[in-house]
Amino acid sequence: MPIPLTDGRLQLRVLVDRTTVEIFGDRGQAYGMFVRSNPGGNAPLELRTWKPIWGGVRVEKLSVHSLRSAWTA
Repeated sequence: MPIPLTDGRLQLRVLVDRTTVEIFGDRGQAYGMFVRSNPGGNAPLELRTWKPIWGGVRVEKLSVHSLRSAWTA
């Protein structure tokens, strides 16, 4: 899912559920949804580039939040 850079920066919002991963790029200008191959498993997530980026990539901010289930017991 190619997302153009804005001023050399990229903002991503990634939502991970038991069965899907949703990615919003550039504040909703791009969107992708992927079905997880191992629902509910403990598979790692990776962020990759389509083309080599000389000099690397720097993550300026990363926030991770755990959500409780929407289903009541």
